Amino acid sequence: MPKRFIAGAVYGPSADECSEGAFVTLTNREDGDKLTAGTDEFGDFWFEGLKVGDWSLSIEKEGHRPCRMESPGTEKKANPGDIALETIRE
Repeated sequence: MPKRFIAGAVYGPSADECSEGAFVTLTNREDGDKLTAGTDEFGDFWFEGLKVGDWSLSIEKEGHRPCRMESPGTEKKANPGDIALETIRE
């Protein structure tokens, strides 16, 4: 049986492509514990084996606006779905 996890996918809507190499930080809002992961070639990220808690996600990638969101608690498995990163226009 899988343990608690939070997983999602990051993409660039302007290019309609997966966003490989984005930096994802998961922060426990109760105790400040932080975990980090990078997105793979499909734009996917996973945080597995999490303790129960409320978490926030931040996603950063060069050339894109940072994205921050509150993630569902980990009472059950959580998938915030596909997350769009907006390209910074110069």
